[in-house]
Amino acid sequence: MGKRAKNLILISSFAAFFILSYFTLFFGFGYQFDFREFKLVKTGSVLIKTNTDASVHINDRFEGNTSFIGNTFTQKNLLPGRYNIVVEKEKFPPLEKNIDVKSGEVVQLVHLYLINSEELDKFMETLEPEAPDENKTNDGFPYFINKKDSLLYKNLGGDEVEKISSGPVIDFILSPDKKKLAIISTNEITVLWLSGESGSPYFPENHKELVLRISQKIDKTYWFKSSWHLIYLTQNGIRHFVELDPSGGRNDLII
Repeated sequence: MGKRAKNLILISSFAAFFILSYFTLFFGFGYQFDFREFKLVKTGSVLIKTNTDASVHINDRFEGNTSFIGNTFTQKNLLPGRYNIVVEKEKFPPLEKNIDVKSGEVVQLVHLYLINSEELDKFMETLEPEAPDENKTNDGFPYFINKKDSLLYKNLGGDEVEKISSGPVIDFILSPDKKKLAIISTNEITVLWLSGESGSPYFPENHKELVLRISQKIDKTYWFKSSWHLIYLTQNGIRHFVELDPSGGRNDLII
């Protein structure tokens, strides 16, 4: 082998080493080459937290199980784009989310609750009888339904009141963590944040979020112990378990 050939091999080796090191370094900082866009992009990730051990599928591919401690799962180095997430466990209805991963950001799905009919039955047995509407203003609770127009108001002190609902309300219930108020009408449930949420998803104080609107009449509504889920029964007796967290779409399960 001639000297020139040896030099070419040496130069090629150095070039390959530096190129490989370059991509390894960028990969370590969360970059990947996007062949669809044909450019180097910063990746994103997804953080999942559940109430129990579960398996996680991303775009129909099994990616792993939640951790033994904390029941969390993290998938890093996801190229920006839309992903289908399915969290499941045997004998439990699966939870599905469709998320948009953005460059350099973490999608947090931290209020996932896998539940089956057995657990929900036991929880329903622990519920205390619902207080009559006229007793809901006790203990200084400022919200009330005006009997004249069926709207929800907040007593600001003295004769001053603030109108909360724009339409008739049939009931309202305070969450277990006392941070949220579920406002129930004939076919809708809206949640009012009485205090802001600093975590994910972020909701400021006094934010109102329409959780669901259905064609059937809502018969009964209850808070679940997580304060991030509601149980509601329709007029035909169907029992639902619905999420508050809108990230990736709400799961509204029939259980």
